[in-house]
Amino acid sequence: MAPDLTFMAAPEANSPTSAVAPACSQARIVVIDDEPLNGQELLTFLLALGYQRAVTLVPGEQTLEALRDARPDLVLLELGLGQPTAFDVLGWMRADHQLRHVPFVALMAQDDRASRLRTLALGAADCLIKPIDPADLELRLRNTLAIKQRHDRLAYTDGMTGL
Repeated sequence: MAPDLTFMAAPEANSPTSAVAPACSQARIVVIDDEPLNGQELLTFLLALGYQRAVTLVPGEQTLEALRDARPDLVLLELGLGQPTAFDVLGWMRADHQLRHVPFVALMAQDDRASRLRTLALGAADCLIKPIDPADLELRLRNTLAIKQRHDRLAYTDGMTGL
């Protein structure tokens, strides 16, 4: 079976997107896709954008341990039908003390309202429908990481002293 290509045509040179902000380029992004070729394609795109700490995982028995080891700032999760399912992975993440607050963006093959609502109820930062527009993905990643960075700064910095 041929792989499900995930991207539309690349953005034009005059697209509103720009290079990744230096702080975001250090973000650890984990791509989870049960189709290795799709995950690799997305990883190649992320590396081209400047996310040099991006990695890909195929879901399986060791997914939770691999996620803990990767210490992601953001997870891109394909809502495929493999085993374990994406909803299993999300459940594991939300039950895990170390991973429960990691933002994730769901990648969906079709706009299934019930799956989208279930994903958002589990705390998805966003849902993207395939084929994915690279400019759309780039902006959503940047926005999600900027919100996480702000949240982390508020959580770990004293507002009065800046320490």
